Parts: sequence; structure tokens; C-alpha cells
Amino acid sequence: MAVKPDSPVKSLAELKGKQIGIRNQGDTGYFGARGPDGRFDLERQRIGSGGAGGGLVMLTCEEITDEYEALVGPTSQSCDATDLCQVLEGHCYGGPGGCFHIGKSSVTQADLDTLYAAWQAEGCMGPVCDCMPTPPSAGCEMGMCVPHQS
Repeated sequence: MAVKPDSPVKSLAELKGKQIGIRNQGDTGYFGARGPDGRFDLERQRIGSGGAGGGLVMLTCEEITDEYEALVGPTSQSCDATDLCQVLEGHCYGGPGGCFHIGKSSVTQADLDTLYAAWQAEGCMGPVCDCMPTPPSAGCEMGMCVPHQS
């Protein structure tokens, strides 16, 4: 473990209750943060793209996929106004998700990109797609977000 020379942290015990970022559970930082005898308990947290301390925090490939699917799944596709729908880039080039996603504006590209970064950091493997062109826009039709081709 390392800290900046001017850091007030002088021991691992001082990190108790603090949020730290670790690339993945196989990383040497993970074992260092657990302490020399594993006595420091690390709590796993969900990924977040915003707020204080948001970012990548030790999730398994399955958990990352579940988070991604929760963001782009069927509930994100229902709408009640045209301005609620958008097109987001997917991560089909080896990551979770498809070529693109049509859904509500409450999900951001940054949300998906954060999960994809976690996917890569964890060393997860996924399908690679042969994608059709991404639609330029989306709209709400009969309660569902749908792609618009022009």
C-alpha cells in the first residue's frame, strides 16, 4: 500500500471506515488492504458513477453484468413522454450489453461506461457483436422507447 508523502494516513488501521478504490480482488492492493494477516474486513459496495467516492469498487463479473442489465433492461425502456428516450452506446466489443441501448434519460452514458470500466478491470470476458448502425435518435411510442432512423 502507498500514500502520498504529505498524506495524514500513516497506517492501514487509519483507513477503517473509509472508502478506498481497489482495481479487483486479485490485485495486490486488495491483499495489502486486508492487512498482513487478513484482519481488516473489506466490505464490497455497488458501483456508482456520481457522488462522493463513487467509482469502481470490487464487483464480480456476474455482479457487473447484473448492474448493467438493470440499467438497460425492460424497465428502462418504458416511457410517458418523447423527451424521456435516448440512444446510448453499448459495449458489445467484448463487454456486457449490446451494440446500443434505447431507454429513458435517467440512465447516462457515464453509468454504462463506469460498468464497462469495472468489467475490464476485473478481466471479464464477453461476446463480441457485429453491430448494425446506431440509430440517430429515439422517441416514446405507445409507452416504450423506440429507435428513430431519421
